[in-house]
Amino acid sequence: MLRTLLFICISIICGISILKAQTNFSDFKTLEGLWRIESSFENSFEEWKYISDTMMLGSGFSINKNDTIVNEFLSLNITKKGCFYSAKVLKQNNSTEIVFKLIEQKNKIFVFENNKHDFPKRITYNISDKNIIIATIEDETKRFNIIMKRIF
Repeated sequence: MLRTLLFICISIICGISILKAQTNFSDFKTLEGLWRIESSFENSFEEWKYISDTMMLGSGFSINKNDTIVNEFLSLNITKKGCFYSAKVLKQNNSTEIVFKLIEQKNKIFVFENNKHDFPKRITYNISDKNIIIATIEDETKRFNIIMKRIF
């Protein structure tokens, strides 16, 4: 009887945790769309597509005259081990995927971290309103912001 009650309690707690992670992932839906990176020297963009309740895919690219140049492939995934932001930046890190774990999520601010990576160690997406994202890229000594405005 006691084992059965313990099993039921653990199942309920695990179920609530999984449901909470899926609910929180819905906050990422705000990222879906095309975003223009505010920069004085380049036409750069980030685009996100909602795939499922546990996955979004994105890309970073530039437009130079009539050419579209993809710079990076991005993803957001929820697994049993947590929520992860992955970036595969072409011509950096031998074009291998770098994975950052979500360590904080609050009020449409998402903080991802990978202390084993050289730079950046932390990426923060602050969706200050539905049409503006401020991405902060940083480590212990360097920090810069990227402002993105929604196109659609």
